[in-house]
Amino acid sequence: MNKIEILNRFTREVIFSHESENNTINLTDASTVKSGINISGANLRYANISGADLRGANISGADLRGADLRGANISGANLRCTNISGADLSGANISGANLRGANINGADLRGADISGADLRGATGNQKEIKTINTTKYTIVFSDEKLAIGCQQHSIEEWKEFTDDEISEMDNGALEWWNRWSAFIFTAIELSDAEK
Repeated sequence: MNKIEILNRFTREVIFSHESENNTINLTDASTVKSGINISGANLRYANISGADLRGANISGADLRGADLRGANISGANLRCTNISGADLSGANISGANLRGANINGADLRGADISGADLRGATGNQKEIKTINTTKYTIVFSDEKLAIGCQQHSIEEWKEFTDDEISEMDNGALEWWNRWSAFIFTAIELSDAEK
């Protein structure tokens, strides 16, 4: 038997330990991972955790680059500032997850449910989640949601906001909005964000 350990990438503290004959961890086994697990800051680069139940898990700040998360249930999980670039999240349930500041660049999100996910400040994969950087705010959008700075609403809600509502969002927001809104809606229309 070989002992496999998952370490916190910052403190190197062991946060998960497992004995295995073939050097693999099966995170789909209910005895190893329960929903609500805290693996914040873990180095799970290239980990195979496809199909895992990580509902409500705290995965903030973890390194999941290149990880296999196909079909995983990550609904409601905290993925804030997590690096999931190049990860395979096809068919995963990411609904309601906190993706604020997450690096999703190059991630495969085909068939993933990202409804209700918090996309503010995320770096998109330029397919299902697109990112545009401006001098004042980062703009992140999907086929339904639009996040500008710390505000996230449906695209339709953004189209309906009054000048007063925009003005209340941030100091100088209305001036910025008047300058950028036409560009933003044109970019969304031309981008054909994938579903």
